[in-house]
Amino acid sequence: PCIRCGACATACPVRLQPQQMVAALKGDALDRAIHEGLGDCIECAACNAVCPSHIPLAEWFRRGRFEMKERAREHQQASDARDRFEARNTRLERLAQEQEAKRAARKAKS
Repeated sequence: PCIRCGACATACPVRLQPQQMVAALKGDALDRAIHEGLGDCIECAACNAVCPSHIPLAEWFRRGRFEMKERAREHQQASDARDRFEARNTRLERLAQEQEAKRAARKAKS
């Protein structure tokens, strides 16, 4: 367990708080870890080298960054699907209007 010595924060070249990020990741609070600077971590593993508790901090950050990227990818896929759905509905409405206009034109001719 983390003894909160702060050695990891001192060793971090990006000046992050690794102990805070790991606590957030262990608690499944990805948003909090992102707020703490997970996206800024360069995964240099300097925090691992100085941790007296031998906590694999960089591994936690690697997993967290993967989850962060996965969440962004899923969000993008959902957005793309929504855009395709809306485009399809617009196209179907346009086709229906065109067909109705053709029917009205045929009816007017006869």
